[in-house]
Amino acid sequence: MLAFLFIGLVFFVNKSHTNIVINPNACEGNGCVSIIGNPSLSDKAPTYFINDIFKSNSNEYYRLVFQEKSNSDTKIKIKISTLTDEVQEIGSVDVKKSEKYNFHELLFASRGKYSDLVFEKENKNDGADVSIIGAQLSKLSISSEKEFSSFVPTIKGDTDFAIIDQQQTDESYQFSQLSNPRITFGQVFQANADYITGVTLNMNIVAQKNRIAEDKYRIELREATFDGGVPEVQGSLTGISFLVTDLEKYRQPDGKFKFPLLSKVEKGKYYFVGINNIHANVDKSNYLQIKGTLDSEKYNNGITTTLINKQAYAVEGQLYFITQGLKFNEYQGKKILAGEIIEDLGGKKGLFTYQPLKNNYDLADLYYYTNDISFHKDKAIIFGITDPENPSNFVYKFSTIFPAKNFKISGQQPDVNWDQVKMSYSYDGVKWKEIPSTTKADVLVPEYKIGEFQNFDYTISEVIPRKEIYVKIDPKNTDIPGKSYGLVNFKVEADLKMK
Repeated sequence: MLAFLFIGLVFFVNKSHTNIVINPNACEGNGCVSIIGNPSLSDKAPTYFINDIFKSNSNEYYRLVFQEKSNSDTKIKIKISTLTDEVQEIGSVDVKKSEKYNFHELLFASRGKYSDLVFEKENKNDGADVSIIGAQLSKLSISSEKEFSSFVPTIKGDTDFAIIDQQQTDESYQFSQLSNPRITFGQVFQANADYITGVTLNMNIVAQKNRIAEDKYRIELREATFDGGVPEVQGSLTGISFLVTDLEKYRQPDGKFKFPLLSKVEKGKYYFVGINNIHANVDKSNYLQIKGTLDSEKYNNGITTTLINKQAYAVEGQLYFITQGLKFNEYQGKKILAGEIIEDLGGKKGLFTYQPLKNNYDLADLYYYTNDISFHKDKAIIFGITDPENPSNFVYKFSTIFPAKNFKISGQQPDVNWDQVKMSYSYDGVKWKEIPSTTKADVLVPEYKIGEFQNFDYTISEVIPRKEIYVKIDPKNTDIPGKSYGLVNFKVEADLKMK
């Protein structure tokens, strides 16, 4: 039922039945708590273990880095532990309520043989849900804590995925177009960014009190053309399907709804973002009521639009909408990807590491990708689909900042039923050399020989130090259509010579 999912219910009665209008008014002043999907820490699971992350000895020095975000303030303790549950606390972090991930770095000395990393909420019942990503431990080449102060500051991919690109925030009118069946209703806008990372809308959910709210909607980002009149709307670039009962996880503290759509776009071009109700049973008592304004002058670079059977119709007014872009962190003019960390290990040694953060924003780290490439939610990886008629691949470009002679590249086939991959590297993005892989039988059922998993664990050694490397991933068997391909546990490391 909807009543327990949302706050701020307003009831009104018409001639035939009772309706519920669910609106964000009760969230004014950021009074609503955001949903953290699959939290690492919660009241139900106040401790989070990462097993076998390292192997330490006494009097060795390490750096821990990780990122977190939380739906409320809390405090977490960080420990290392042994197989026999002996623990050493290495630090604590005051976590603040945040819609973005925050980076943390801890330096510590190990007092024994530890292997596991433990995060724990200090107050196990404070209601905070915390997501932790990107945890990694690196051994330092130092013999004393006094050397900590001489380190080059850690360079991290602190990408901001919430830069406002376009917006119209007048919400004085409620549009009822989505009460009509089989339409798409939304907003044409002009992008001024290279990426769209999210779209925020403001809306009421209108539903019959006794109705099962399993209606399926889809929000889509599409290309469009617009010259001030009736726009033309083309095919979908990306989209998210959702049930009304799913909407809670997209709600922000202010009650608006932010959908994490991610796509490359082109500055100056027009795009359309809209919700379709083709798979929803809608009428005047069951629909999404989109907020905005009847004043078309409130936004000059687009127009509210309805799509019916692929035909676009201009609508007077402008929707409430915010499109978000992104801004990469830079160092010495080089872009630092979200999954990158460059750290000083001491003794003029350094380490470059890239690991995807396992969310759909990983697509933004790609240097190039074909139209079929997307994020696989269940496996939390970037993946593609084989098509003999249309080449498919994706490419990374890594800048290590400091010179490197050794690059270690690793990853595994996600599923025995997926296609294997061809992985290649290049220093100029033109001349490519294939990276070898090995295969091993499915360890769960080796006697049946259902298939073999592909594994990459290869080190590239160069005489001449390099500061840039490209990595390309293609499907291995391009003659079979419709097979998924990609890599889990994809990781790139490089040994650096720090200046």
